Amino acid sequence: MKIFFCADERNNEANQKLRACIKRYGQADLDKADVVVALGGDGFVLKVLRGLLNNKIPVFGLNFGHVGYLLNHYRPEGLPERIAAAKTMHLTPLVVRAESFDGKMIQEHVFNDVSLTRQSPQAARLTTLITDEKNNEPLIMEQTVFGDGLIVATPIGSSGYYTSAGGQPFPAQTGLIGVKGTNCRESYNPIVSDKAHIFVQPQEPVKRPIQLDCDGKKRFKNIATALIQAATGKTQTLLVER
Repeated sequence: MKIFFCADERNNEANQKLRACIKRYGQADLDKADVVVALGGDGFVLKVLRGLLNNKIPVFGLNFGHVGYLLNHYRPEGLPERIAAAKTMHLTPLVVRAESFDGKMIQEHVFNDVSLTRQSPQAARLTTLITDEKNNEPLIMEQTVFGDGLIVATPIGSSGYYTSAGGQPFPAQTGLIGVKGTNCRESYNPIVSDKAHIFVQPQEPVKRPIQLDCDGKKRFKNIATALIQAATGKTQTLLVER
């Protein structure tokens, strides 16, 4: 088995273990590897998955973070056998295409969630339009969200920020997308299929500016419009032991 190892450069322990793994198993070239083993936390594994969108190489994560929801325990013995026996999770990211008021065009892939939230003390007022074709039945939903903002989550992302904001969790690999208004006047939590298109437009943007966060890592300010949908052609494979 040809393994490419990588580690979160900000994590000293992960980097020490990276060197030990390479000494033990060698380091394959990325373009010839059968699997990528990522040492770090959940955020680092999400970064690796995004970076491999065009490579289609499965990822096996070893936990050096605080939560490790997407990761396996670090144990260097028998690593090839563990990888071969691991279960596969096929993850489809969301793609968000947005434009800011200064004309900046944004396109990002996310595996956990996208959030559009207020960037000032004023509450966000967002017009949301969702079109869905679940079971080949066209569905159109329009809603004004007035509160802190909006979260759009994948199945694996539904156990994080989305759930802490009161969203209904749903199982991984279900082909669903969760949409949740945060601290809103009215409850808003539709769960739609991966065929859905979610269009969001801020109202009163000068008074109520909006920022966009992708997987909690990348932030873009003064958003004018955003379109979110499943990137169905970009499925990645994550290998897990539990």
